[in-house]
Amino acid sequence: MASIVHISEAVSIGVHAALCLAAAPERYWSTREILKRYSFSEAHLAKIMAVLVRAGLVVALRGPQGGARLSRPPEQITLLEIYEAIDGPMTMASCLLGSKGCGAVCCQVGPKLAAVNQSMRDYFGSVCLSDLIKPAATGRKQEKRHA
Repeated sequence: MASIVHISEAVSIGVHAALCLAAAPERYWSTREILKRYSFSEAHLAKIMAVLVRAGLVVALRGPQGGARLSRPPEQITLLEIYEAIDGPMTMASCLLGSKGCGAVCCQVGPKLAAVNQSMRDYFGSVCLSDLIKPAATGRKQEKRHA
């Protein structure tokens, strides 16, 4: 079944790579280490990492001891920053068909879509990498919560 929300493969790779870096943000991760966790193309990962470096979200270090790490703590990097660094601004679509296809003076769908898109943008802006890190990935045991 198709999802209503679509995230590009590039953004998905960027988020997953950033989550890998967030698991141990103090150290540099090699491309090989990231690729051990995920099944991306090495070339695609390299392109996405270069974009994240240009956006200031990741710091890269060349050489045998090099790799990549987050430029800021995981609690200071949002999904929206990663999304927009890779795919550009998350826009608020006004109509499924666009102005040339719809032709309506007042589209019935556009305002509803704009509200959904704004909700998604707000959500992506409120979720930090630290919110998505699994306790096992960070070496912390998950605490049991009692109701």
